[in-house]
Amino acid sequence: KIRELGDSPVIQEFVTGKSVSVEVVGNGKEYQSYLTTEVILDRNYDCKRVVCDGSILSEEQDVLFGEIGRKIASEINLHALMDVEAIVASKGLRVLEIDARVPSQTPAAIEAATGVNILGRLYSSAIGKDFSCRPEDGSSVYCHLVYKDGILRTCGEKEFSKVRSPSFGRLFGSDLSISDYSPGSDEWRATLIFTGNDRKEAESGFDSAVERIRDLCIVNGFSDESPEVF
Repeated sequence: KIRELGDSPVIQEFVTGKSVSVEVVGNGKEYQSYLTTEVILDRNYDCKRVVCDGSILSEEQDVLFGEIGRKIASEINLHALMDVEAIVASKGLRVLEIDARVPSQTPAAIEAATGVNILGRLYSSAIGKDFSCRPEDGSSVYCHLVYKDGILRTCGEKEFSKVRSPSFGRLFGSDLSISDYSPGSDEWRATLIFTGNDRKEAESGFDSAVERIRDLCIVNGFSDESPEVF
């Protein structure tokens, strides 16, 4: 039927595995890729958590991913900030797409873990300064939560379109938070960032926050769902 219409079919490979992202900044002449993050999805394929940690990819894969980012940036003559997204499949990295990267969640996770400010690197590239980076050792977990009708659950970023009058702080033992939470509220949302020397330590901060919320709120259940295919 497709050929009858004078067109040709496009066959796409289905791949499954962890989803990763790398930021790239370019000034049209030089291109710099930064740190790999893992993007963890909720049941609706929306981002519920971002992890920045040196163990996300093997050293070989990490070098390759950075090279892919720089090559794409060079081919499109990048004068801005973008990211490259890929799936770590059984046969290796499978690149999905590139995106403009402001606003975004991954730069916040990177800065929390390593001190590298991606927007600062973008500014440096625009004014002709060095925009390479010297990351500190560290890890971070950047996550979204929603509490409603006594149920606490992880959620995707789209849930935050419902937030009104958010405030910054360090809620529930996090290193940084933005939320519309108030004591006694029966519905609220929060983005929390936890840091640590490694991924295990950062993730333990998230686990502790869930327990603190159980102590502070009436929590009848906790849900942390993922897409069925994963």
